[in-house]
This record gives sequence, C-alpha cells and structure tokens, in this order.
Amino acid sequence: MTFTISVHTMFSAQRLAVALSLLTLGYLTLPVLVFLAGWLWWPWALALTALTVTAFGILAKRILATPNLTGVRVDALVPWHTLLFSLLPLSAITLISGVGGYGPGNIDWVKHHAVLYDLTSQPWPVIYSLPGGRAALVYNVAYYLPAAVVGKAFGWAAANHALFATTLLGAWLVSLWLVVFCPRHALLAVGVFTFFSGMDSLGFLLHFPVPHRIDFLLHQTHIDWWTAAWQLPSHLTGIFWSPQHTFAAWLATALLLHVYWRDCHFGVEWFLIALLLFWSPFVAMGALPFVWVIRHMRTAPMPEAAPRTRWDRVPALAAIALAIVGILFYAAHYPEIPSDQFGVPQPATTPANGFFFAAKPPTQPSEWSAALQDYVICAALEFGLLAMVLTANRHALVPRERRVLLVSTLFLLGLMLFRYGFYNDLVMRASLPALFALSLLLVLALPQIRTPASRTIIALIFAFGMFTPLLSIRGNVESLSRAPSLWRCPQGIHLTVAASHYRRDYPLVLAQYLARTENIFFRVFAKSTP
Repeated sequence: MTFTISVHTMFSAQRLAVALSLLTLGYLTLPVLVFLAGWLWWPWALALTALTVTAFGILAKRILATPNLTGVRVDALVPWHTLLFSLLPLSAITLISGVGGYGPGNIDWVKHHAVLYDLTSQPWPVIYSLPGGRAALVYNVAYYLPAAVVGKAFGWAAANHALFATTLLGAWLVSLWLVVFCPRHALLAVGVFTFFSGMDSLGFLLHFPVPHRIDFLLHQTHIDWWTAAWQLPSHLTGIFWSPQHTFAAWLATALLLHVYWRDCHFGVEWFLIALLLFWSPFVAMGALPFVWVIRHMRTAPMPEAAPRTRWDRVPALAAIALAIVGILFYAAHYPEIPSDQFGVPQPATTPANGFFFAAKPPTQPSEWSAALQDYVICAALEFGLLAMVLTANRHALVPRERRVLLVSTLFLLGLMLFRYGFYNDLVMRASLPALFALSLLLVLALPQIRTPASRTIIALIFAFGMFTPLLSIRGNVESLSRAPSLWRCPQGIHLTVAASHYRRDYPLVLAQYLARTENIFFRVFAKSTP
C-alpha cells in the first residue's frame, strides 16, 4: 500500500489534535525519564521510572480512546500545504536563534551551552569542586537532557545538533497546535503568534526621555527590559533567550487549553504540572491557573465514569512522586551557597524578593506614586489594553475562551505584585503560560471582530508590539551576515568558567545553577558521587 499526498489532501484537525496530545506529552516526559535514570540511586530510579512510564502509558491510552471531540472550533479539515507553511516562521526563528550554534546567539547562550557541555562531559549528577567546597548543578535541566545523551554517545558537536533538533521539534509542535486551535485561519495564527509582544517600544519611549529617543530605540536589539522591575517577554524573546522555559510553557498550556476547550477527560493535568517542575518550576506555577480552570470552570457535565480499575490512580501517584523528587531537588538551593565559596566577594546588590511594594519599600509618597504608576503602565502596555479590547468584543470569543481571558489577565495582574530573583525571574517565566493564552485568544477573536475602532486599536497594539521581535531579528541577522557560516560549534567550557563572562554578576549567575550537596535529595535519593 502506498500513501501519496495530492494538492487536495486534507488532514482532520481532530486527528491532528490527538496526535499532538500524544507527542506533546511524550516531548515533556522523555527528559524527565532521563533525569530519573541519571540522577537517582538505582532503586529509586527503577521504581520512579516504572511508575512514570506506566502513567504515561495509561494517559496515552486515554488520549487514543478519546471519542469525537466536542467543544469549540474543532470541525475543520486542514490542507497539507497549510500544515507545511505553518512550520516555516518558527523554524526560521529557531534557525537563527543561537541554539546549538545555529545563528549568532546572545550572551545567555554562553550559559546554555555551558550547561549542555557539563551535562555531556561530566558524570550525573554534575558536581563541581569550588574554592569553598563541593556544589551540585541544581537547575531545570530537562531541556538539555536528550541532547546531552546524544553528546555522551557521539561527542560535543553531536550534542549541539541534537539540541537544535529537539528545539526545532518543539517549534513544530507549537506551530501545529496553532493550526489545531485555528484551523480556518492557521497561517494568520502562526504569523500573529510569531510577532506577538507587549508594547515594549511604547514603554521604551516613555521610560527613556532622551534626545533622539526614536533613533535610540531603533539601535536596540532587546527592549523587553524597558522597565527594570518586570519583564514580560515577547514570544520571540523566549526563543532567543530562554527556550528551556519557553517551549515547555507553550506546549503544556496548549495541551491544558485543549483539554478544557474540547471537553477532554484525560486526567493529565497534575501529571503535566509534575513534569513541568523539571523543565521550569516557575512555568509550573504559571500553569496552575489553567489546571484550576479545568477542575472548577467546566460547564459540560463530566461523562459517566467507566468502571474503576487498580490502574486509575497511577497518573496521580506518579505526579505526587515526581513532585516530591522535583521539590527536594530544587530545595538544595536553600540556604544559598555564600559567594565566598565561589571564590569571589559578596556582590554589592542582592535580590529583593517578596511582595513587590515591600521588597523595595518606597519611603516617600512620591515614590509610592511612581511605583504604582510603573505598575499600571507596565500592566496596560504588556497585556492590559489587549485584554480590555478582547473583553469589549466579547462576542468574538465563546464563553470558555472568555473564562481563560479573565483568568489569564487576573493572574498576570497578581503575578506582577511579587518578585523573586535578581532579574525577577518569577514574572519572566511564570507569565509565559498566560501570555501564550492571550496570544491565542487574540488570534481566535480577530476574524470575529468587525468594528473599525476595535480593529484599529488592535492594529496599533500589534504594530507597537512588533518592534520587539523585529529589532531582535534584525540584530541576529546582522550578526549572522558577519559570521563565516550559519553553524559554528560552540566552545566547550564549564559553567563555572562561563559565568565569569557576566563579570560583576558572576556570583549571582552561579547561584542560579549551583547548590549544596548536603540536602536530603543528594543524601537519600541521588546517586553517590566521588
């Protein structure tokens, strides 16, 4: 039997959704299995790997057994050429992003490639000898692990090609999810998603009242940081700077929204959150509101329960076990390693964490006013005005989509009231699921918005937002034009050396990655290390 694709070949969005659900779950699960096998003492590794594989198998069986989907926007056929063209924008962005040495990259790729190098060249768990003692690599390493396995088998260059391949696969899965959600306007969806951003350019112009400010703006390549207190990254910034957080956030949110909007009853939510802990704990926090939506904001009745079997609880048990391991792993960061153990003096400034207005409390009424003004302006420009326009055009979204809009907006407003990390990583990473949802809602609503005023406002929001990705693309393309080739194998250097590229922030950078080896995870669960 042969299979041919003709000009008229069509693919069912429903069947594509089932395939994507399986592939997404597999994409997020595989690195966690590698972590369990590579980090844990063999009895723990064997037990937890078996539990996780069994849970994955049960969930996969449920996904495959899903009947015809109900809910919103599912009855469509997609031409094969639409699927093909939908893959191109994010593929092109990934190709020049710096991942695995493809494209020039930015300074953060020094860290990313150093993490991959240590995972490739060192035994697991990765342990460092510092001037003040031993420290372990305690970081969300899931993104790097499949490539590290390839690197251990075939060398450093192969590890970089594998990192690019796994990132490109993530980009393809995200693109195909956009097709599933918007089958009749798939190419519009991918285009809007690629260039989606808050109005950083307008915020930049307001925040930096310098002479020739427009010329100053046009010479930038990364303007998401226009307000030092918060950074809610554009989609393209996520790929260029932090793919280890970004792709997991997008894929997990896509699967959760699919479960909610299409009345799927896989029981995958908590297992997905447990997997996300190994990809990015902040992203796991950002995905929790969507789990709450699935659990508490359904309007359709649950289907009649099938006869219970002894296997029904396995995904929940696996989620609990994985969550315990992940939490204990990251708990090694508390208390933090003092900077003198890194062989450097204490930095002059340290992160101020907690409630935003208490972390650096204003002392004068004018300072309170300025802080509140910054909060309102940032929230309005990054997502608030868009949320207001979508709310005003409530007819363009069905009730379930409007609930996601409400929850996403409220979550972002609340998230901005807190800070954690020197660069406020909490807001940068935990905002990713909600920003993904907002961009998707924009695409879903656009064809239904008819009023000229609303379309004009959305066009202005999108135009100001496009500056952020376009400036980043221009910077990478200019750097690429000066490079001898598209791909160059990154230098293999250890993380402790790579962190020195950040000069005064050296101890703060290392503190993100290195932690004590005396905590319960390394004493009870982890492999013994020499």
